[in-house]
Amino acid sequence: MRKKILCWFTLDFTQFFLVNRLSKLMDADFFAIYDLPDKTAEFFKEQQITDFKKSWFFHDEILKKIPLDLEYLKKFEEETQIDLMKLAINERTFYRFYDFHKFSHEEILSILQDEVKFFQKVVEEVKPDYVITREPGMHHHELFYEFCKKKNIIPLMLTQMNLGYKCCISTGVQTFDKEYDNTKRSNRSFSELMKYRKEYDYLLQNEEYVVKEDGSSRIKNIFKAGFEYFLQNDNTNVKTHYTYFGRTKARVLLYTLSVLLKTKYRQKFINKNLVKFPNYSSDFVYYPMSLDLERNMLVKSPLINNQIETIRQIAKSLPPNYKLFVKEHPHQIARGWREIREYKEVMDIPNVKFLHPSVSADELLKKCKIVICVGGSTGLEAAFYEKPTIVFSDVFYSKLASVKKITDIIKLPETIRDSLKIKVKSVDLSSFVDFIEENTFEFDQWKLSDGILKKFYKNGNLHDCEILEEDMLDFLKENQNDIDVLVKKFLNKFQSIE
Repeated sequence: MRKKILCWFTLDFTQFFLVNRLSKLMDADFFAIYDLPDKTAEFFKEQQITDFKKSWFFHDEILKKIPLDLEYLKKFEEETQIDLMKLAINERTFYRFYDFHKFSHEEILSILQDEVKFFQKVVEEVKPDYVITREPGMHHHELFYEFCKKKNIIPLMLTQMNLGYKCCISTGVQTFDKEYDNTKRSNRSFSELMKYRKEYDYLLQNEEYVVKEDGSSRIKNIFKAGFEYFLQNDNTNVKTHYTYFGRTKARVLLYTLSVLLKTKYRQKFINKNLVKFPNYSSDFVYYPMSLDLERNMLVKSPLINNQIETIRQIAKSLPPNYKLFVKEHPHQIARGWREIREYKEVMDIPNVKFLHPSVSADELLKKCKIVICVGGSTGLEAAFYEKPTIVFSDVFYSKLASVKKITDIIKLPETIRDSLKIKVKSVDLSSFVDFIEENTFEFDQWKLSDGILKKFYKNGNLHDCEILEEDMLDFLKENQNDIDVLVKKFLNKFQSIE
């Protein structure tokens, strides 16, 4: 029977290039939902590169100004068990950008209603067997993903498993589809495991693409993108996309200048006040701060995402002879760092040392007793250094005996004391690494994403850009080998499911 595959496309075109090839190789009908700003969307409304049975443009379907029906939303929640407000309150558009537009409760509910009606309409019309998507980062994307799962539609996404270049095609975010059985596979020593960890260093891969601009280059690229935005962009999104509400050119200019000045001012405070050379002589617990406004904080950990309060709770829960070493995330600069008030709040906690982002993560992992984190790669890396981990969100590496998840903050003191007694075993970690190897393949997904930012979005500084067909075809040709790898892996995944 001919399959129906619904595809969700965002500013990252990776999935579009993948589907371009899949549509020529599979006996299936493809449908598309585009989540794009106006100028970028124009290309996809006319494109002939990939054939879709039908396409929808997400923001064309929202802001219908339909009378609010709270009973409808209540019934949807009861039927699907999807918590709408948990998703919405954690949406960075709704609470981060108050400088542009403060959304009322009624506005948020109205947007949610439009989104739910749209997703129900598309799913009912298409009745897809699969959804190809990237990992959801915003509330409406997560809502779509969760709704599809409730309707028994199989999601397929490329996901990276907290090790450099290690990817899999999964039906869940940051999960393996195979159950971990803890069967002994190999028994590598910790020194052998450390060699493996350095070979697939997640942070080094990240830094290759994320930390690629010095301060002056970053400002230069921002001003280049700003010049095009203010002189050439007609700014229609402020009327058509709720994510752009209130972003007039004047307010965007003031906001951008304000962020640049605040970043510089906060950088001076960080350099002057955060600890660059910590004293490792005392026993300490290590808390690496997560990057704000990312999926790790907003979607994966929706009820525990005030990091300042989390740090305070950890500090209260430590044994009296322990200190808490908190390290700022080095990529937080992309968010303009944090408010100085927040740095001071953490620094004022008596048993806490706030570390400069330049402090070596390797040294902290070597010297700490345990790691506590929201999620992310550090919790897995800790096991290679023979250190137990406590996490606040669902992580695939929680299968390790040395990793404990906090589900009740009241139990944090007890969990810390229990974790301090845990001895990480090399045989357990070795078996888990083998399990990762069996279920992943080597692929540099960030290479494609970074190339897309450079070629189409002014190095990531301007998202509403005109897309030319010749540029799309050039990129497709230039990256054909990488795309071929993805195509092969997705075809294998479809075969394994069927």
